[in-house]
Amino acid sequence: MLTALHKKAGHMLGYPINCSSRCADAITPYLDIVVNNLGDPYGSSNYSVNSFAEERAIVFHLAKLFHLAPAAAWGYVTASGSEGNWRGLSLGLRRFAQARVYCSDKAHYSVFNACEMMRLSPVVIPSLLNHSIDADCLGRMLDNKRPAVICLTAGTTMSGAIDDIARVCKLVADAEVDHYIHIDAALSGFILPFLQNAPAFDFALPIDSISVSGHKMLGCPFACGVFISRRKHRPVRPVEYIGANNATLFGSRNGLAPLAIWHNLKNLDLPKIVGQCITVSQLLLSQLDSIGWSSWRNEHSNTVMLARPANWLIEKWQLAIEGEWAHVITMPRVGETQLAEFVADLKREKDGDPR
Repeated sequence: MLTALHKKAGHMLGYPINCSSRCADAITPYLDIVVNNLGDPYGSSNYSVNSFAEERAIVFHLAKLFHLAPAAAWGYVTASGSEGNWRGLSLGLRRFAQARVYCSDKAHYSVFNACEMMRLSPVVIPSLLNHSIDADCLGRMLDNKRPAVICLTAGTTMSGAIDDIARVCKLVADAEVDHYIHIDAALSGFILPFLQNAPAFDFALPIDSISVSGHKMLGCPFACGVFISRRKHRPVRPVEYIGANNATLFGSRNGLAPLAIWHNLKNLDLPKIVGQCITVSQLLLSQLDSIGWSSWRNEHSNTVMLARPANWLIEKWQLAIEGEWAHVITMPRVGETQLAEFVADLKREKDGDPR
């Protein structure tokens, strides 16, 4: 099985996984201990075999990265970016119980799952040609008689589009609508801070929370994420059984995840890695153009959209698809050798060569 998985990992272009990160040595010594982060890391817990210290260090580090004073931040390590989206929406609705939820038609499916679980029908705003939200349409759809919980995206799942978060913030303020704004930055949260002239997406704007993934650009070996909000949104619900504050969305949490995330935050040269990923995406775009394969890329993204190829190519390269389009995400493990083989496969299909 291990050999088969290694082979498949070498032909994966459609999903944002960084397989080149190495943190196994950092977490292996803990595998014979049940490290369980039970409860809010900004408090105590009767179950003290935890990694709360590393978890708080992660929140502190990311708060500074996302332009929020660490003393004004609260958050925790989640099971995924999806859980972070759920926590953001739930905190928004906790603050404004009668709010309407707004999101783009390109929002991640976890947003719609969360709304379904909470028995809400979101107001779905159409997207522009580049897949970012139509901010002006959102402004017109606001109901000034009801608060708004708005989920925006910094790096849409399929095309890496970045919603015009600054404009949405202005439109909501101008409309004088009570609001909570959550940002899904699963992949791009660890890309945009390291790019020149990237659009603002974080706490430099009047947003309330951000969700990022730990198994994408950071390359943790299992699904995980980080949720960060302004400290004023931290719930306080003490649970006697665990001797902790029940501020997280679920109960037991993977205590190895903070160890892996913290190790990679300390050891990865993210500005260099991000720069290389963007360069490779530009190279792929040029190569696709050279063979006449329809493609495009949003600025500040390492996602390249391309016309949907034959099914055998989708299967071989594990491409993500949506309608007539597929995409390649140039993660750190994607190099020139892989791209050359992939483009050669596309050219064979285009030229009608037998497989």
